[in-house]
Amino acid sequence: MMNNNMATMRQCLIVFGILLSCFCSAQSAYEQGKAYYEKQEYQSAIPLLKSSAQNGSSDAYILLGKIYSNWGSGVMDYKIAFEMYSKSAEMGNAEAMRILGDCYTWETGVKVDHKAALKWYISASENGDAQAMYNVAKCYERAKGVPRDYSEALRWYIKSSDSGYSLSKPYVGLYYEKGIGVKQDFVEAIKWYKSAAEDGNEDALCRLGDIYYYGIGVERDYNASMKWLKKAVAGYNSYAPKRIGDCYYYGKGVPQNYSVAFDWYSKAIDVDSWNSEVQCRLGDMYLLGEGVERDYPIAMNKYTEDMPEGNPTAQGRVGWFYYYGLGVEKDYKVAEELFRTAAESGEPFAQFGLGNCYFYGNGVSRDISKAAMWYSASIAGGCDFAEKELAKRGWKGSDVILMMSLDKSDDIMVGDTLVASLKLLKKPEKEISGIKFVKPVVFEGCRFENIFVTDKPEYKSERFGGEMYDATVLSTYLLIPEESGNSISHNYIDLECTFKSQNTNDKVRCSMPPHNYLVVDPEMFFLIRR
Repeated sequence: MMNNNMATMRQCLIVFGILLSCFCSAQSAYEQGKAYYEKQEYQSAIPLLKSSAQNGSSDAYILLGKIYSNWGSGVMDYKIAFEMYSKSAEMGNAEAMRILGDCYTWETGVKVDHKAALKWYISASENGDAQAMYNVAKCYERAKGVPRDYSEALRWYIKSSDSGYSLSKPYVGLYYEKGIGVKQDFVEAIKWYKSAAEDGNEDALCRLGDIYYYGIGVERDYNASMKWLKKAVAGYNSYAPKRIGDCYYYGKGVPQNYSVAFDWYSKAIDVDSWNSEVQCRLGDMYLLGEGVERDYPIAMNKYTEDMPEGNPTAQGRVGWFYYYGLGVEKDYKVAEELFRTAAESGEPFAQFGLGNCYFYGNGVSRDISKAAMWYSASIAGGCDFAEKELAKRGWKGSDVILMMSLDKSDDIMVGDTLVASLKLLKKPEKEISGIKFVKPVVFEGCRFENIFVTDKPEYKSERFGGEMYDATVLSTYLLIPEESGNSISHNYIDLECTFKSQNTNDKVRCSMPPHNYLVVDPEMFFLIRR
């Protein structure tokens, strides 16, 4: 009996030893194959990983899948890669389940199937894969394989974050900041951004920089903004050095210093040479000699060679070279064409240039009405240069629009009286009796909102070369028919005005085309480009 027991025990030990030997052999093969994989010696890795996979290593199947899906491996075959991932997933490997979800999402060895992708992401999530939880959130966010549900997306982002996937944290912050799928809460948003920032997340660091730069939900603090942005500079992104460059360029939280700004912008380009916004700023600095010696050829190169073709900002800048003949032969017509292309895309500096063309009659027939319109659009778009240049001519923002009536032959007549433009008051800091909100006004491709007029007699209409008349705006109406191309000259604003003179005290009504006579102060509206 004892001999039988001893024999049985001996057999068990032999079997255990064989299994242990196989396991150690498989592990040894996997580690060796993994080492070759990490050195990108794929041909040497494949037989070792196959041996390990046949002996039950799900991780080996994953590495084989990655080799077959890598175009640089020399053996790329998406179908084989999908097969390897599938075998690993069948063995319960969560990472393989997530990768299968990616295969169905990006058509890797299998047709796109967002529902199948979501199924695998959820399976991986149930097995503890935090990145898969992030992918489930993306499915709900983008309506891939499931109806869009921002609340559910947020729940999965939080679950992923709590499971250790730091990339989900900035999205939780964004949802709270914007009030997406949850009540807006800036305190909660900043908490999540800071948590991600502590993990070194560059997006969170940059977002915190912007939050303090613009004062979003907190008091504006340029020093705090700089602190977060400088932490982001350590990573590989161009946004942080660009924003720091802005601080020095505009003197936000630090003394204005063009040279230091130039250095930071250059660092941004070292990271991302295709950052068109920064390339344009460097071009501007070479053009104007800000922080660097003026150099027209380098500036032109920044606008033409280092920026994507058709970029409106670049087109507008090149227009100035032809307008003034900076390193090229002066050509107003070419300048006007470049200005127009960029201006119609909403580029403020080009809008100012096109305004100049119309005002001086350079490259086009002189048209003060159109000049005023483009000047207004430029100022509304935030072109500080336009506002400063117009101020040198002694014009305030609203005065620019008052030019609209000066050179027009189709003047509005009330009887024998010429009715000129009516000047609006600036938007008051607090509510004032008599201020009315007017419906959006559309003209020449732009819509202006938040325009204010007053029913108090604080305006005057002029009869050029004749006597003066007082006018009070009683009401405004906007008639907007269906769009017909870019021209809306058939739209009119009705003004009901009371005119007082020595001989009359009549209430009259007139209509005027908004693109000829509309008066707007740039401080009163937001410009929305079509």
